[in-house]
Amino acid sequence: MFKKILSVALCVSLLAAFAPCVFASDSCDCGTEPFIFVEGINTIDLVLDRGTENEQLAFPPSTESIVNAVLKVVPTLLVSDFYSADELADKLTAAVAPLFETIALDPDGNSLYNVTTEFKYPTTDHHKQGGRYTFCYDWRLDMHTLASQLHDYIEYVKELTGHDSVHLLGFSMGTCVMDQYLVDYGYDGLESVIYYAGAYNGVSCCGEPMSNKIATDPKALVSYIDALLGEDDSMATLKTALNVLYKMGVFGVATNLVTDLYNKIGTKLARDTILRTFATMPGMLALMSLDDYNDYKEFVYTDEETAELWSRVIELSDDYHYNVQAKVPQIFDDIQTKVGRLAVIAKYGFYATPAMTDYDVMSDTTIDTAYESAGATCSKVFETLGDDYVQAVDDGHNHISPDNQIDASTCLLPDKTWFIKNLTHSRTGDTTYKLIRFIQENDTPVDIFTSADYPQFLYYDTVAEEISPLTVENASNTLVSDPGEPFSFKKLFDRIFAFIKMIFDFVTGINAAT
Repeated sequence: MFKKILSVALCVSLLAAFAPCVFASDSCDCGTEPFIFVEGINTIDLVLDRGTENEQLAFPPSTESIVNAVLKVVPTLLVSDFYSADELADKLTAAVAPLFETIALDPDGNSLYNVTTEFKYPTTDHHKQGGRYTFCYDWRLDMHTLASQLHDYIEYVKELTGHDSVHLLGFSMGTCVMDQYLVDYGYDGLESVIYYAGAYNGVSCCGEPMSNKIATDPKALVSYIDALLGEDDSMATLKTALNVLYKMGVFGVATNLVTDLYNKIGTKLARDTILRTFATMPGMLALMSLDDYNDYKEFVYTDEETAELWSRVIELSDDYHYNVQAKVPQIFDDIQTKVGRLAVIAKYGFYATPAMTDYDVMSDTTIDTAYESAGATCSKVFETLGDDYVQAVDDGHNHISPDNQIDASTCLLPDKTWFIKNLTHSRTGDTTYKLIRFIQENDTPVDIFTSADYPQFLYYDTVAEEISPLTVENASNTLVSDPGEPFSFKKLFDRIFAFIKMIFDFVTGINAAT
């Protein structure tokens, strides 16, 4: 028996000794380091009961579950006068919370239900063809866990490609994971670090509602829907109808009703719903700004019992906010010193989610432009900084956008921060990757003055799907229209004509095909 044990031990030792030789890739001298893209939130499926006959997507909620929730909410609201405020809040919480409760975690950080992700490592070395390696993750988990997973992935890609270093780009929530990785594992083996539409300083549309800073505004609501519909001619009639309804005051009535209801039951409804869903997820809490996070804790953890139950989540979240997010300036300094190549790419031109007190903040429809850019001074969406505005920091360069909506001089890195107008948060566009590659692969670190093709302020043409320098001429071509402008019959007829033309082209195409 002892000989068998000794033999097994020797075999294991030999395998361990030769493992690096078996799995190591030959060193690559192509000069093109791998590009690792750290994705944003919800880019990998959360699946309930994977591999069973009951398998289903856990997030986002299915249409059926949303319909069921509505069918419960509407009757309750119709007879709301028969309930006390607390009773009404309890009934609405019972209807709404199940939409997200399936993906909740327990106090130890494990899925409350059998919800899992399935992320597969790449097996093909395609970096020489300019391909990128995408890292996805379970966005509910704490940043230390996700940073550890990112570390393992980076080491795997290095081994796969035969390179000792990689380019690192974080998008949206991926910038939070990236910052935690830099704090936990350092800066060795990195060729460049890029923050793209990043949530690393927080996201108001997450932090404000979860800290009970909720408000509705008809203009913000219409403009937000308008941006989501895009510029497709098929949406022209619908967008015109939205504008007409806004002028008639329909959206004003609706938002007033919501505001009255929230004033009555909102605090209890929000707190109870959050505690059953997103408060259980350290990853979600990482998306708040430091100020919103502190307000959130005061709003949600109102008693010792609740605070004790979720003490582990609070501990992990405190660690991220106070030791990572609050130290972004130091992280930026370390990247510049130890890596050399650092860039920030932000977007603007849109309202944020219209369910928070700062509904008119400049954003890319999801993240505040000021947060993405690490400190830019921004006007409201349909306003400018003002005719008499003077650049806040006089560094000898002009950092004010041609549309007078952005002053980049207040950014942490004004010379290494780019802005793209009219590009929504979830949309990237192939030409944006050209900018990213330009930053990553130049022989020397670049800034906003390096190329005339990529100045500080850029414009995204949604038809051509290209970015170009922002100018006074194209700066007025916004993706969304201001519903506060006087009603235009010409615009109405133009949109109706565009819709009719689209139908005609569609019918003509069918006839030609047959």
